[in-house]
Amino acid sequence: LGTGLLTSTGQKWHTHRKMITPTFHFKILDHFIEVFSEKSEILINKLQKEVGNKGFDVYPYITKCALDIICETAMGTPIYAQDDRGAEYVNAVYDMSEITVKRMFRPWLHPEFTFKLSKMGRRTDQCLKILHGFTNKVIAERKALLQSEGGKSPSTSTDEDSFLGKKKRKAFLDLLLEVDLGGVKLTDEELREEVDTFMFEGHDTTSAGMCWALFLLGLHPEIQEKAYEEQENIFQGSDRSATMKDLNEMKYL
Repeated sequence: LGTGLLTSTGQKWHTHRKMITPTFHFKILDHFIEVFSEKSEILINKLQKEVGNKGFDVYPYITKCALDIICETAMGTPIYAQDDRGAEYVNAVYDMSEITVKRMFRPWLHPEFTFKLSKMGRRTDQCLKILHGFTNKVIAERKALLQSEGGKSPSTSTDEDSFLGKKKRKAFLDLLLEVDLGGVKLTDEELREEVDTFMFEGHDTTSAGMCWALFLLGLHPEIQEKAYEEQENIFQGSDRSATMKDLNEMKYL
């Protein structure tokens, strides 16, 4: 993660915090409801094959869905985690998470020297090459697009989207590329640190929260039924995608 917002301190943290705050304006989320819906539809289709099973591990399904969403909203680039097309990136994310925890509980692997010599250390280098390489590639592409559009921020929508009247979406990275605090812009390395930080923060915590929520709904069918009834009242049998207005109506859920 380098020294992004989660791991930095002092002046760097303070400056970056000031730069990043405007990118989390609530209105920005409105533009990503489409992404949430689209990725959730894929998740539902994937879960269909588990219907009738006595029990299964929901975590891999949820975490891939969360990765799909955070990649598109943070970087503006789909990785197709749920369709296994982004397997290399997804596996690197999984492995890094696992290695971090394992290393924590093995004091002899805390020093960099011994860690680098271990199997885990070698896999870490491979994972970082994949993860940083992907983020660097996306940053370079978005910057090139920004320059080609005469300094106007790129968006994740196409000409076809504009023609169809869909809202233009700016990813977290696009907003970071625009940020200028007293003539100071983020360097490519700082951009990568912040994007990578939000990639990890954004999928890991959310996956855990969603998994527990689903697990508890499964344990308490009477609560699940109330949540279901609320959905029925909102959608009235329609299979349309949810809007921000719908989400605000889901008070019980």
